[in-house]
Amino acid sequence: MGKGKLTQGQLNGYAACNLSISFANMLQMSYLTIFMTDYIGIPTAVVATTLLAARFIDLLLSFVSGMIMERLNLPWGKYRSWLLLIRWVVVFSMVCMFFNTSTFPVAARVAISIVGYSLMNMCMGIQMNAISALSPMLAGDNMTDRTRLTARNMQFACVANIAFALITLPIVNMLTPKVGAANAFLIVAIVYSVPCIFGAQLTSHVCKECDPGGVRGNEGSGKGMTIREMLRSIVENRQLLILVVVFTLYMIGMNIIMNLATYYYRYITGDLSNMTIASTITMVVSTVSSLFLPAIGRKIGKKRAMIIGLAIYAFAVFANRFAGPRWQFYAFFAAVAAAGTYFFNTFAALFFIDAGEFYYWKTGKDSRLMSVATYSIATKIAMILGGAIATYGLNGIGFHAGMEITPAFQTQFMTLLGIVPAIFVVAAIVIMAIGYKITDANAAIYAMENQRRAARNQNQ
Repeated sequence: MGKGKLTQGQLNGYAACNLSISFANMLQMSYLTIFMTDYIGIPTAVVATTLLAARFIDLLLSFVSGMIMERLNLPWGKYRSWLLLIRWVVVFSMVCMFFNTSTFPVAARVAISIVGYSLMNMCMGIQMNAISALSPMLAGDNMTDRTRLTARNMQFACVANIAFALITLPIVNMLTPKVGAANAFLIVAIVYSVPCIFGAQLTSHVCKECDPGGVRGNEGSGKGMTIREMLRSIVENRQLLILVVVFTLYMIGMNIIMNLATYYYRYITGDLSNMTIASTITMVVSTVSSLFLPAIGRKIGKKRAMIIGLAIYAFAVFANRFAGPRWQFYAFFAAVAAAGTYFFNTFAALFFIDAGEFYYWKTGKDSRLMSVATYSIATKIAMILGGAIATYGLNGIGFHAGMEITPAFQTQFMTLLGIVPAIFVVAAIVIMAIGYKITDANAAIYAMENQRRAARNQNQ
């Protein structure tokens, strides 16, 4: 694949935005549901419906934002501009999500939560699209550098997640006697959102030359494509559709687990503080895995790496059906599952970039950002379905805040936490193995020829 040309400073600067936003993202993914049910007193069924509505809004916003980003050129760079704008929205949305509305009417609590959640996840989608679009612009057709950029992104996210796991609950517990649990989460939310302001600025600075401000018709701008053609570029690209289905199924399983994990530690093990230790173990394993498993994944090829990684993930998730209150057992297999994903997760976005390069190479229509945006759309669909399965599933097995755990409830809960996600991941493995056809060698050819085509177009 050749040698990389980017410096360590460029790699680190590129990943700074992802590092800084990881704290805020992990807080809402790990604690928002239980914050709503246990700390501001929204009934479980209402929380399920609230988050389902918010996720549908988020999906629509993500789809529209992808088309808007494709067509607009903003003053500070086509993609950098979005990073600079959304950082302020992240702060506002985190305050909305974790504001102590426990004394407000239920309708007001729900409305504020929907606003915060929708805005935050819209920002996450825009950030994902912008970062993914900047990767081939910064690396050019150097596939080694593209992989290095996505790997560094994931490595920095792992570092942030370790810090998050180590300090979040201790800080909340320290603040709770002074300000109350709900206000403790609000303080943490504000503190975690502030780094986004600086991380976005650093990433923007590193990418300034490849995405300059005030330039019209930048590469990948979708110039000349109508909205209809953008939509058609998704529907007609069979390899892209395969990826959307595969990643959606995998991430449905992942979102079921993430939505239920806090309930597992609080109710099944009886001690939420166990989550700090277990999450730290998982994140340390993830960080170590991110240092060497991606290299193995590159060596065996992205498709095979994803199949192997998903197989490990499915096995470990299924094994946790039998963990019960033994949190050490659960933590061990959660770490195994996380390690498995690092065979492919560090270059997950590259699958979608490759599919976009393939369509551009085949048709001459440059909709690469729309291809990248479908990764975000798959993520949003998975959040809708995975979150709905988790929260409606909780309601279906009779959960309510502060309940006493019975053996029957524990069995049903562990089935929801273990077997159901594993089924979705196994389905993803089968579809990936049969349907995805783009090889790494062909992807490199598409990227090189597309770079030449873009250069010719700019010179005309």
